[in-house]
Amino acid sequence: MARVLIVIPILVLIVGCDAIEDLFNPDPPPAATYTVTVATLGQGSVSRNPNLARYAYHTQVQLTAVPQPGNAFSSWSGMASGTQNPTTLTVNSNIAVTANFAPSLMKLTVVKAGFGGGTVTGAGINCGADCTEMLGPGSEVLTAVPASGSAFDSWSGCDNVSANSCTVNMTSDRTVTVTFGSSLSGPQVTVPATSANGSYQVTVKCVTALCSTSIVVQEAPTSAFVNPTQSFYANSTDPLILSYTGKPAGTYCYRAAFTVPNWGSAACVTVTSAATAVLHISNASSYDLIDVRLNGIQKVDYPYVILAGHSADFVFTSAGSVSYVLNNGFYNYDQSRDPLFGLTGTTSVTLGQTTVLTFENPTIGGLLTNFAAAANWDGQYFDNDGNSYFARYRFSNGSNGWQFLHSTAPCFGGSTCSFTQQASGTVRLVSWPKYSAVVTFDFGPGTAPADIMYPFGSFQYRNGPSSWPTIEYWRQ
Repeated sequence: MARVLIVIPILVLIVGCDAIEDLFNPDPPPAATYTVTVATLGQGSVSRNPNLARYAYHTQVQLTAVPQPGNAFSSWSGMASGTQNPTTLTVNSNIAVTANFAPSLMKLTVVKAGFGGGTVTGAGINCGADCTEMLGPGSEVLTAVPASGSAFDSWSGCDNVSANSCTVNMTSDRTVTVTFGSSLSGPQVTVPATSANGSYQVTVKCVTALCSTSIVVQEAPTSAFVNPTQSFYANSTDPLILSYTGKPAGTYCYRAAFTVPNWGSAACVTVTSAATAVLHISNASSYDLIDVRLNGIQKVDYPYVILAGHSADFVFTSAGSVSYVLNNGFYNYDQSRDPLFGLTGTTSVTLGQTTVLTFENPTIGGLLTNFAAAANWDGQYFDNDGNSYFARYRFSNGSNGWQFLHSTAPCFGGSTCSFTQQASGTVRLVSWPKYSAVVTFDFGPGTAPADIMYPFGSFQYRNGPSSWPTIEYWRQ
């Protein structure tokens, strides 16, 4: 058997060592840079990290798609693919990528509330039965239509409301609520055609099957009811009979409703009485007038009041002096009166004329002195060694003035203290909102305000030493 000689050429000897190194460790490409071009399809943008005009070979670039509100990122296309966001690309050549965005769908929900019924339509909703809809971004308009026997009341959760229409800007899931109330036909109102002495009755009667014991009655000089006076009667009887006496000459029209604005027909009476005198009481205080006694006769009883900021007329058939006792405040749960501030005195009324009597809040000096000529307010504090000191404000009613005094040495009990005056000035009213239990005042320009709360017997002020910076002052 012959032997075969196998010759293996030695590559090193043929091509050399440098060629072998070039074969297994090739040189990098020339020093070139590349572009990364990003486009968008839909509503959104793309950020690059790093954000360069050109990129060196083999650089990694992170692309992040940022949708605009109401849109969502859907996918990459071009030289990138998939839905991963952010995505990272390696730059080995010029790259062109597109980020695709699409409108996101959001849920619009309509909730119906109230004692009435109705439907809401618009934006693909017919509520009714279909009260939700998936929508893209944009502005949608919903319209509320009350059912028979019901009335549209209100919208909530809308971006804009016009009459019974609700506009919703869809940038996220939204819920709006429509309230329908019961619609009761207006009660019947009857009055005499004329009255010779200003005394007559207004009869309010239910004439339909569905009625309420809560009735709103309006009075105006014409049947157009421009700027009427309005009264509310709770737990009323049927019929509700309202008696008037001493009305001056003129025309008085009345209408009533169980639910506003479902008014019944109007009825008017013409008063042809002789000249009368009118006492016009204006309540300019922060609370309702609950006690109005004229010549010893009470003119308001629960639940009637002269509202804060309102007025009432009282008619007299003869001229002369009228004594008055006025108190503002509140009715207690048992319908007794809880007065705050009072005004007493006498005034004169003249036939054919109107006399104005205004009830105002007391001055801040009157409030702080409890309507006396002057009053002391003492506050006790302790120093770091436990010694007791007293600070005192002395307020004057007529001038609204104040003096600040301080005990000169430790003492116990105001009667044993010796005081020296530290400062003085004029107290000023800052704020007294209607029906508020808090009255705010200060001690002059540049001073911090203080709050005094009902029953107006104490206030706190931060003018003590570092050991006791806030002192509570009590009226003595």
